[in-house]
Amino acid sequence: MAGPPPRVLDRRRIELAEREARFVFHAAAEHPDQAEQLIAQAEKIGRERVVRELRTLGEELKEYDLMVALPPSKRILPPVLAVLKSHPLLHAAEGELFRRVIAEGAEKLGIPVKIPQPAKLPEVGKMGPPWGKDQKEAAALAYALLSMSYRI
Repeated sequence: MAGPPPRVLDRRRIELAEREARFVFHAAAEHPDQAEQLIAQAEKIGRERVVRELRTLGEELKEYDLMVALPPSKRILPPVLAVLKSHPLLHAAEGELFRRVIAEGAEKLGIPVKIPQPAKLPEVGKMGPPWGKDQKEAAALAYALLSMSYRI
């Protein structure tokens, strides 16, 4: 994002896991004896994919000042064994896992990661398809952080 006015400079999807591995906590719930191993493997692969994808940006990467991540859920997750017993917590834990590996991968490449939590998301205008809710929120958060830097 850049601005004002807000505009999208780059938008890409990073596949952090193979299709069958996207729901690693669901798989861990089916095989609790292998939970720690499955989760650790998903984290490792996800981090490697983030680093690889960010490196493909090459010289473009130098133009990025920072990466913005969606804030985590306000709910603190219980230990893994408790997560595995609750379907809603499985989804929450997967979201946290993938947010974390994105941040860790960016930081490994020296890209600072900010997680803004503004009281109200700024209006960034119409975003054409196929933007999903999470992508729109991420763009709005990026612009919120960018807007804050203009005021400093």
